[in-house]
Amino acid sequence: MITIVFSVLLLGSGLIVKRSRTLYILSILFLWVLMTFTYGNADEGVYLSRYTTPELWANNTEYLFSFLIDVCRKLGLNFFAFKGVTAAIEITLVGKTVWKLSKYPNVVLLFYFLSSFAYNVTQIRFALASSVFIYSIQYLFKDNTTYKSHFFSSNELKYIVGVIIAAFIHTSAVIWLVLLIAKKRNIKTAVIFTIIFNILIIFNISPSFISDFLQGFGAEGRMTAYLSSAYQNSSFRTFGQLKLVLFAAILEIIICAYILKNKNYFENINQIDLIFKMDIIILIIIGFIVKYTPEVYRLQESLFLINYIILMNAIPSDSFLKVKTKIPIFIIENFILILLIGLSYLELYSSSNFFSVWKPLFSNNLLFNSLL
Repeated sequence: MITIVFSVLLLGSGLIVKRSRTLYILSILFLWVLMTFTYGNADEGVYLSRYTTPELWANNTEYLFSFLIDVCRKLGLNFFAFKGVTAAIEITLVGKTVWKLSKYPNVVLLFYFLSSFAYNVTQIRFALASSVFIYSIQYLFKDNTTYKSHFFSSNELKYIVGVIIAAFIHTSAVIWLVLLIAKKRNIKTAVIFTIIFNILIIFNISPSFISDFLQGFGAEGRMTAYLSSAYQNSSFRTFGQLKLVLFAAILEIIICAYILKNKNYFENINQIDLIFKMDIIILIIIGFIVKYTPEVYRLQESLFLINYIILMNAIPSDSFLKVKTKIPIFIIENFILILLIGLSYLELYSSSNFFSVWKPLFSNNLLFNSLL
């Protein structure tokens, strides 16, 4: 109950006070408490094993995440203290990015809580990699126009470094490098590249080639398992995540296309053009989902937060969440709301993840339970 009260009071207030540093900091601290002290969720047993018996996870845990575990163990931290350290890194990187990039950071934080935060609480390793990616992607938005040189700008190099760091936490993060194409090429090229890449993955590229490429990050055992024929034929191969990917892509692309067509009503059009191409290019994960593993859907999930930031940045401040507003802006606000509700439903409420991911967030918290 106390979690619900704080969620409504802190995060819900963001719809009224859209940019308040005090409210934002309090909300960030609240999210850190949830990340750190929530227990009994879906992946807790896996991460408890990774932390207490890391030797069992040799060749299955990326080097940088293993290093973080080693440091915390040498400091004598227990599992929840380790979670507190990783949560502090994650929420700091995400929080700084949202505050810096968004015109309405308190609203974005609420949307983040409703759509993918619960998964971040559960999936510690990917959440950490995702936070590094989210922080790094700001460098692709620093230039106001598309940078079409064959050489990388200093901002693009910073992004590349960030993605490589993220890949040493979760190997799949390396795929985010393809978003550089969105920065350097037009929409037509993005569409053609995505189609050709998916065809190559589904019909031509061998698992051994992909495995050899991914081995350098420290989790070759897990990656090889995902690419094996045994995994392809196992009961773990489901395509439920494909619905989430397609729903998000269709809505995001429609919203971006509408804004670009009616750009006289909106702001920050260059940002919309860039996120439009990113939403197209990230669909290369469809090939991986169909051929290998549905787990790569998370690569698109990390873009949800960036979409919230950029899509809402396009709405003028004097029109955002106002009773009286122009029709194109009203349409976009409702499309964003549909996107948020749809993603929340598909991620959590429509499956058993509600009981293993979402419910523990509200009922299982060591700190809050000790106060009652």
